Amino acid sequence: MNNKNNVTSTRIAGFFIGLIALLGSTHLIAKETGQLSNKFIQRAVLTTEVTDREPVDNLNATAIDENTAKVYFFTEVTDLSGQSITHRWSLDGKVQAEVSLNIGSNRWRTYSSKNLVPILKGTWLVEAVDEQNRVIASTTFTY
Repeated sequence: MNNKNNVTSTRIAGFFIGLIALLGSTHLIAKETGQLSNKFIQRAVLTTEVTDREPVDNLNATAIDENTAKVYFFTEVTDLSGQSITHRWSLDGKVQAEVSLNIGSNRWRTYSSKNLVPILKGTWLVEAVDEQNRVIASTTFTY
């Protein structure tokens, strides 16, 4: 009976450790994409494709396979109608591209993309910045 209690206790402890790890990683991803701290960004997702104005997958904070030729930074923006945001793509701390995107309504889904080639390997940071150059969402990936 004592051995049975130890097995049950171990399984319960394992469950809670797994749950804590899952909740922690979910929080880190949400924080990294600006979803917790910015009221203007509803979603900020790095993806391999945008179909019908929606990201098909979520690659935030991941390593991108070298066979991936292109990635997209999708942002869903609210309450910035008539303004613009900029997607800033940086490799190893050096800005590679800045894409200005006009916001056409109070709920607007938009994206920019980056072609990936072998000479662009390293750590990437993609940021969405507002007209005052404040970062309103960001994510990272390695290629």
